[in-house]
Amino acid sequence: MTPDNPDTMLHQLFAKIGPHLKLDTYFNFMVHDEGNALKLASCIGIDDETARGIERLEFGQAVCGTVAMLRKALTASFIQESKDSKVQLVKSFGIRAYACNPLLAGDQLLGTLSFASRTRDEFSAEELDFLQTICQYVTAAYERLRLIGKLREADRAQGRVFGKPGA
Repeated sequence: MTPDNPDTMLHQLFAKIGPHLKLDTYFNFMVHDEGNALKLASCIGIDDETARGIERLEFGQAVCGTVAMLRKALTASFIQESKDSKVQLVKSFGIRAYACNPLLAGDQLLGTLSFASRTRDEFSAEELDFLQTICQYVTAAYERLRLIGKLREADRAQGRVFGKPGA
């Protein structure tokens, strides 16, 4: 797995853990450039047309938008029997159990990462802890990329200031 591409890392990781936890879907949303909404960065388990329909979620919208707004994990069980308005979007995908975690680097919200199942109704406490740990590693990968980008940008700016070649 390469930490240089979180999307590739998530796909590879999901391929390994999905069968063991009976997961068939994940959603990775990142904070939109405007900072007031989420944009879909990566997912597995829904078709492209459906994914285009959820490319943007407002803070407070559905489960992921609520997690982003509250900055705390939410779990939904027995979704197909639920009347909770927050789970209606994932309910429409046939999802029965859902775990969403915020991707927090210190106080900064980077996005959310959710894992879901269409074949089971809930996750155990141990499984939820495991999924949260995965989210911490994904956050670290995103934060690493962000910091590398800042260093490269600073290096380019310094090169322009001091007239270094190749800047």
